[in-house]
Amino acid sequence: MLEFNNLFTGKIKPDSKSTHLTCFRQFRPFPFWGGANGSNRLDLNDPHGLYASGKHTDGNGSATLVVANAGWKVNQWVGFSITNTTQKLNTRTGAAFHPSSWITRNTSDTITFRGSDMGSPMKFNNGDGYEIYKLLAALDQPGRGKGDLLTDKDPVATSSWPHQALEPVYAWGNTYNKSRQLDVGSGYPKIQENRDYYNQKNPFDGTAGVGVGPLASRPKTCSAGVAYWATDQGEWDSTHEGPDGQLYGCTAPNTWSFYYKPYTYPHPLVGDHPRMSKVDGEAN
Repeated sequence: MLEFNNLFTGKIKPDSKSTHLTCFRQFRPFPFWGGANGSNRLDLNDPHGLYASGKHTDGNGSATLVVANAGWKVNQWVGFSITNTTQKLNTRTGAAFHPSSWITRNTSDTITFRGSDMGSPMKFNNGDGYEIYKLLAALDQPGRGKGDLLTDKDPVATSSWPHQALEPVYAWGNTYNKSRQLDVGSGYPKIQENRDYYNQKNPFDGTAGVGVGPLASRPKTCSAGVAYWATDQGEWDSTHEGPDGQLYGCTAPNTWSFYYKPYTYPHPLVGDHPRMSKVDGEAN
């Protein structure tokens, strides 16, 4: 996604973002693809595999996982994935998928996890099993693009992580009421700024974010993944004369390459065009 030069108006919360990047598979499985819980072979997972497992030892309907005498270090599981291995969710495939989430904090015997951005939040009943894995990146999460072709009818059982390339989200020039820069953001620990998405930085030194300005002001050095919107390059807006801007990406350390120029504006099919004839109610 490229999100640029948009004006947002109206009432918003102080911490609002122009776009919230999400990955709902971290809460609930999607048909054919399953959940992103650190053990699904379609995702990029920590090769360590299973970190911990056991049973919930507290009451029913608990929004936390309690394991008596677990002896965990405080917050050692923050960012890891947790799955209720007893409860099952119905899907069209009939596979035994389970609800999951990611861990936000833990004490020596209690794990707190994120609620749910999709569907009912995961709960634990006394005796429910749990597993802890570590997800690194989910299939098709924001910022991931082309990868190996998946052709199997049952990809969860027969396929593996398709080595999806990074195709980051870039955002620049977005403002709220013409006074405040409005960035994209994510509350998901595996969707990371300056890896999966980049926001405009002022000033910009080529190490993080997106820079905006004339091409001559673009830093000579850059970190792979950052981008620069050159305002004096690329003509694509026919409503006025002169350059309209185009994006350069840092494809390798200290290597700038052309990345994107918007399509012709206004679109060639908008405005005057030859008369269209209709046959049987369809335009030709």
